[in-house]
Amino acid sequence: LPTVPSEQNSLFYKIYKGVCEEKSVLEAQRIYLLFRDLSFEALILTFLGTGCAVYFVAGFKVSVFVFILGLIISLLFGVAARNYSHRFVGNVFSAAT
Repeated sequence: LPTVPSEQNSLFYKIYKGVCEEKSVLEAQRIYLLFRDLSFEALILTFLGTGCAVYFVAGFKVSVFVFILGLIISLLFGVAARNYSHRFVGNVFSAAT
């Protein structure tokens, strides 16, 4: 396998194009994209929710709780996205062999 990142990406994309219609690849990619998007959306909603808690509730404890809970949820979604990205790559390679 190549060691230059651009060559690795090019080779992976060629391998992926050959197996992109496999059910296992489609499912892993779908779940990876879902958790990636949920992670980002949870982060955005964390900041919006914290801002709303500060403005409407005006309680420091509530605002901090909303912020910490949102960060934890976003982090968990991010970890799930990373795990499914590894599964996606593994499924592409296993389907190609």
